[in-house]
Amino acid sequence: MNRRTVRIGDLGVGLVIGALGIGIIIMIVLLVQGGGSPDGIGCDDPLPPLGVSPITAAEFSVADLGLSQTVESASTGSLLDSRRSFFGRVHNFTHNVDPPLRAQDPDLARDLCERVLNIERELALGENPERIAIEAESIRQILLEAQNILGLTSE
Repeated sequence: MNRRTVRIGDLGVGLVIGALGIGIIIMIVLLVQGGGSPDGIGCDDPLPPLGVSPITAAEFSVADLGLSQTVESASTGSLLDSRRSFFGRVHNFTHNVDPPLRAQDPDLARDLCERVLNIERELALGENPERIAIEAESIRQILLEAQNILGLTSE
């Protein structure tokens, strides 16, 4: 008999890949149902909150680092690494910073919303790493501006 053993590391990798796959499917379903479009439809209201992420200077720094990694990964064609660096804490932060930013600068918040919806779509479809890098860099620049608007300079 030929028995296979499953190692904890293999199981962990499988779970991560499965979770990413499920997340991508959910994002595609939401986008197909009208969750947003590049022409701004769907960004009249704030992005829905995701998880818990405080709106602090430290969290802006974490988001900036994650977005830098997303740009770098996309620039080298690594879509899996781009997804890993964006989805999770960085993605949650982009959603959660929208309402306070919208209260101060509605136009910038709408731009953030549009860029987030664009990168979600691009990461879900995985067809254009160059576009992912451009959107991630745009989000980085918007968040830098948002940090100043919200008065949350580096601690």
